[in-house]
Amino acid sequence: MLSITVVLVIILLIYFFIISVIFSKIILNIEKCDISYNDEYEKNICVKNLSLSMQIYILKFIKLINIYIYKDYIQIFKFKIPFNFEEKIKKNDRLVYDLFENIKLLRSNKDIVNVRYLKPVITNLNLDLSFGTENSLVTTFTIPTISIIISIILRSSIKKYKDENYKYKITPKYTNKNVFKLYLNTKLSFNTLRLLIFIKNYRKIKN
Repeated sequence: MLSITVVLVIILLIYFFIISVIFSKIILNIEKCDISYNDEYEKNICVKNLSLSMQIYILKFIKLINIYIYKDYIQIFKFKIPFNFEEKIKKNDRLVYDLFENIKLLRSNKDIVNVRYLKPVITNLNLDLSFGTENSLVTTFTIPTISIIISIILRSSIKKYKDENYKYKITPKYTNKNVFKLYLNTKLSFNTLRLLIFIKNYRKIKN
């Protein structure tokens, strides 16, 4: 009789876990992200300011964990873990290259891994991006492409639109150098199950 009870408890726990994952969500709140890059002066990405938080909710309303990420450390509950993002970035010489390679990988495998599948909900957006490349023609064509992508994402990710909550500006820099400056403030949420499936599929095409 005892063994049956134990089995039932285990089944209930597994059931609760599955339901919790299906109806859980992750909220990412980027309060301030201020980074820049200039291949003539900085040679590396410069993290001027970074402040963001991530909350994980089970059953969409029970907060499981709250993680704070800053420029110099990560905080989980009351524990602070030293972590210098700028130093980590400087040690990775291929960061910008890898970023563009990953974007190309996603575009060429969009039937398997489609960013739209994530269906994020964006509560607010304040984006100011200025950038340029060594090729002024590439810069000219990239600006409208980025704007179109942002518009498509916003169109499918906003539940209640208010003009004052969604602002973005993309500015070209014709300097014949690889430069960019980014300021971002946004809040978005994901369904945990969708995010896990997306990561699983991405790792499949990556390998």
